[in-house]
Amino acid sequence: MLNFIKKKPLLTLLVILITICIISLFYSVIVKEHIKADRIHITENGDTEFAPFPPSIHHPLGTDRGGNDLVLRVLDGAKYTIFFITIVSLARIIISITCAYLLVFPLKKVSNKIQLFLMPFQYIPAFVLVNILSPDLIFLKTQMGYTKMIIIQLLIIIFVGFPILINTVSNEMKEIVKSSYIEASMHLGASNWRILTKHIVPVMKNRLISLFLQQISANLLLLIHLGVFKYFIGGIKPGNIAADPERDAKYLSQSGEWAGMIGQSINDILTAPWILFSPLLLSVIFLIIVNLLSKQEVKIGEN
Repeated sequence: MLNFIKKKPLLTLLVILITICIISLFYSVIVKEHIKADRIHITENGDTEFAPFPPSIHHPLGTDRGGNDLVLRVLDGAKYTIFFITIVSLARIIISITCAYLLVFPLKKVSNKIQLFLMPFQYIPAFVLVNILSPDLIFLKTQMGYTKMIIIQLLIIIFVGFPILINTVSNEMKEIVKSSYIEASMHLGASNWRILTKHIVPVMKNRLISLFLQQISANLLLLIHLGVFKYFIGGIKPGNIAADPERDAKYLSQSGEWAGMIGQSINDILTAPWILFSPLLLSVIFLIIVNLLSKQEVKIGEN
């Protein structure tokens, strides 16, 4: 098992992601409607306690202010988080390879100028660009609907990340193109497309896989940053974590993805810290696993 993980880090990650998503879907579709919130406890002394409840045997990560088990909430939001960051990461890699190909071959004469134009993007925090480029989510949801709003969010988050990747991939492609065997292929009449697919991509395969894994980590961190600033994937919904319409009305994450759970729970850090730290802890564990697999992929490439 350990040898398989070392040899196939990308496949290992895909198995983990697919397994989590299947369990999350199973819970959301079949089990969720049968789970009741645990809002009130009667102690042995006859005292009444109200949610949120701290971690215990019955609730390993505790409950939120509505009495919902945080393990189940994190599990419910996993599919949205994993699906979103995977789509964004894959789209960025594909766009970067395509644009790098154009810069290295058809647009070779102006590639340095284009790369110089893209360079400032690496100095601007991605969450700042997302907030600048994104329209008001409530307006988007009202005017265009829920699905189109998520598509716009997806496109914006893809956009803010691929300029840096384009420079990274194109620079590495340029170095590979200088190799003698590729120059020989050019002299023999090989097309640019054949050189890309038969020579460059196979050489860069491990590097591209490593970049994909790094993007998954970077995108989850980006979503967490956005969540802290109340920018939730899927928008917001009016609600109250305290399950009391008369107290402290708040806006909650519509989708319930991990970053949204973290962002909407910032104010609970003093009174019920487990509400914040439960999704944060699982996000950190997920990031550690992805980073370890990414480093293993780099080692495979070096060997």
